[in-house]
Amino acid sequence: MKFLTVVKRSPIVFPLACVAVTAMVFISEGSYWQSATTLNKLGAMAAVPVSIQDLQWSIRDAQAAKRAYVSSGDPAQLQALAEAERTVKASFKVLDEHYADAPGPRAVLQQMHVLSERNLAPMRDIRVLSAELLSHEVGNVARGRVDLRSEEH
Repeated sequence: MKFLTVVKRSPIVFPLACVAVTAMVFISEGSYWQSATTLNKLGAMAAVPVSIQDLQWSIRDAQAAKRAYVSSGDPAQLQALAEAERTVKASFKVLDEHYADAPGPRAVLQQMHVLSERNLAPMRDIRVLSAELLSHEVGNVARGRVDLRSEEH
């Protein structure tokens, strides 16, 4: 049978076919959006353990850079410390978003915030004071150069 003859004999077939196709499209789209949402949630859940590990390693890196800077005075260690602090902040951001609605883990995360801030804050103070001393010494060197030039002439 040809399609047109079926439609001509039974005028209800075409509207029912359209309704069936529309229903299938809505079911398919609903399933797609539901699976996409589920995959996004799973992706976010997978990012949490990675963020926890990044946090642990970054705090260790920050401590190592801090010790290296204090013992050697190497400014490259300040860059390593700054990078570790950026990673700590990024990790905390992911963890804060994930545990925003979970009171138990949220309390543990708050303790981690306090401990990491307590651990990293003294180094920031040292950097600020070191920069202040360094700018003072740069001024001393500049004055010394001016004094040397005035003595030469």
